[in-house]
Amino acid sequence: MKKQLSQLVSMVLIILLIASVAVAQESFKLEYKFEKGKTFRYKDISSGKMTQEMMGKEMKMSSEGEKVIKIIVDDVSKTGDITITTSTDSMKVFSSTPMGDTTIYPTELLNKRTVVTFSNKGKILLEQVIDSIKQTGRMASMAPTEPVKFHILPEDAKAIGTIWNSLTVDTVDRMGGKVLTTSDIEYTLVGKEKKLGYDCLKISFKGKTEIEGKASVQGMELMIEGSGKINGSFYFDPKLGLVVFEDTEVDSEMTMATTGEQAMIIPITQFVKNTRTLVK
Repeated sequence: MKKQLSQLVSMVLIILLIASVAVAQESFKLEYKFEKGKTFRYKDISSGKMTQEMMGKEMKMSSEGEKVIKIIVDDVSKTGDITITTSTDSMKVFSSTPMGDTTIYPTELLNKRTVVTFSNKGKILLEQVIDSIKQTGRMASMAPTEPVKFHILPEDAKAIGTIWNSLTVDTVDRMGGKVLTTSDIEYTLVGKEKKLGYDCLKISFKGKTEIEGKASVQGMELMIEGSGKINGSFYFDPKLGLVVFEDTEVDSEMTMATTGEQAMIIPITQFVKNTRTLVK
């Protein structure tokens, strides 16, 4: 009897051990699964603080923004590549500077379409601006020349606790010039979590960015360079293949240098926090 009991206990322990190993090794294949013909909307809420030094004087500014981005799924290829049309449904920006407070509703930016094709892992394959925006005055710095940004998902299945990396290089038109941003991001699959009623996987990320480029403001040429740190997390529904919520923080330091007779160097430090919520 004792021998049988001992064997039974051993079997139970083995079964529990196998079950625990199976749970620990559970892995997930992550990919975007936008469905052709569907329309999705994301609401972005952002806040930021910036300090700028110019001609020996320090200027502090803050801003808050809110916008709704619309995504229409135009096509999904047999290989999983996804083509979408993005635009901005609504937008509001509040800024506070030493010159005063201002709230603007930049209607010039609404419903301006950009077509984007990307892989089901988030790699941008093609971008095409359909409705151009005349970038003058405030619009030069606010124009949404970069469409919806997608996180890079891993090629192979990942278990909870595993890590993957992505290195991306983006070039955007900004203030009469081009700005190049290189991002080196490390992702970690944290675990399962319920978010906004969806069964999600929580994925954290952190990394660094490098910025360089040229711009032109009121006929003055500017050289731009800087670096930043980025961290945050997003919640991905693997069944739907969609990000349902994301929060991001970026700390950056940048230098803008002018040339010519009025040459000067303008150091800028900035902190930006952004949340993105699927609102459909």
